Amino acid sequence: MDQPEVIAEMYKNPIEKVVASLSMFKDKKRFDIRIFYQVDARQFIPTRKGINLDVYSWQEFKEMIDKLDQAIKGNKKVKGE
Repeated sequence: MDQPEVIAEMYKNPIEKVVASLSMFKDKKRFDIRIFYQVDARQFIPTRKGINLDVYSWQEFKEMIDKLDQAIKGNKKVKGE
């Protein structure tokens, strides 16, 4: 897996999308969730805005997302609301 394998993507707005991918770095599998921006009609370029962790961190990251999901569904108040 020399090039990142795109697993999923979603558009953030008309010129940006969030891309989830898997890749290898120094013989370790990693996952990456990153914002890409559109530079022309066919090409998107990655930004520095994102997260890249080894797959051993996946379960802990997923648990964090699950907690965020519960807070969103529970209509948890956010500071400043």
